[in-house]
Amino acid sequence: MDFYRLNCNIFLDYYFIISLLLVFFLAGSLLGSRLRIKINMPNFKIGKIATFVFGLVFFSAIVFFIFQSDADFFSGYESYNTDFLGKAATFLVIGCFLTIYFLEIGIGIISIFPILASLLLCVVIMLGLGARIYFLLFVISFLMYSIKYRNLKISIKYIALIALIFLIFLIIGVLRVGLDLNFENLMYILFAEPMFTWWSAQTYILNNDLFSLIGDPAGYVTSFYNFIPSFIFENKSNYIINISDYANFSSPLGATSLIVSLLGNFGIVLSMIYIFVVGFFCSQLSIFSEKSSFLKVYYILICSLLPFQFFRDGFEILNKQIYWNMLIVPSILLLIICGLSLILKYPIASRK
Repeated sequence: MDFYRLNCNIFLDYYFIISLLLVFFLAGSLLGSRLRIKINMPNFKIGKIATFVFGLVFFSAIVFFIFQSDADFFSGYESYNTDFLGKAATFLVIGCFLTIYFLEIGIGIISIFPILASLLLCVVIMLGLGARIYFLLFVISFLMYSIKYRNLKISIKYIALIALIFLIFLIIGVLRVGLDLNFENLMYILFAEPMFTWWSAQTYILNNDLFSLIGDPAGYVTSFYNFIPSFIFENKSNYIINISDYANFSSPLGATSLIVSLLGNFGIVLSMIYIFVVGFFCSQLSIFSEKSSFLKVYYILICSLLPFQFFRDGFEILNKQIYWNMLIVPSILLLIICGLSLILKYPIASRK
């Protein structure tokens, strides 16, 4: 086993590096919380009818996408279709953003009902395919919005609901790998995820130079190819370089530790700079969220991504989530809804 090859000196090096990362993250957060940068965000003029019409189109697109796929729903890991999961995850994240945004601006539940239905449909599909991490993003984002911005008071019934959701999360984890549903297997799933993620970290620190000043940023740079829709760039996966292609580590169950992604792509110096920027960015976003509904929702989704995905997914997934699914695409869609609102408010016939 790789674990038994570790020794005290390797652990000391590892703890020294992660301590440095923590210090630089906190330093970036502190600077970001003290610095006030002025930014003017445009206000989206959105109508209720336009939102409802867009929601119907959005829902129809998801239904069409589901029915034209060959995915075996509710099969867990038995049919792990990464292409389908990637597209379904994009729909889910966008649905999360739009639903919370429209709730925030108070446009009315009837107007956003098709978008909410689209989101819930994606959640069910992702759960059926064993993608629990996106279910967590969905739950955390709505919990954060309710508690932080809607002043939801935590009571026994909400604690019980959260416990029930967590139990469902574990049960799905047991069932998706075909294990018997019992307490022992529930505990196994509870602790297996972080241990399997750390598998990549322990093999990386055994087989690579932790104090390399310069990494190979090919994985980070090519991750931006993942922004391009598949119908435009069908073979984009052939051009996205995975860190496992050039760093020596083992990740048999898929998850890649953040320490691997950072040191493999950037080396120790640029890793500290990167994590400093992450801390600074999150603090600044928290400040901007006080004045902009759009940035408020973006901040919520970023915070929802940090506890789990940030520590286990490679940059090809993280960058697409942070910049494409949570920022660029929602901006484009809201601009489209704004245009549709103008058209419905001022019909062409009335301008003659």
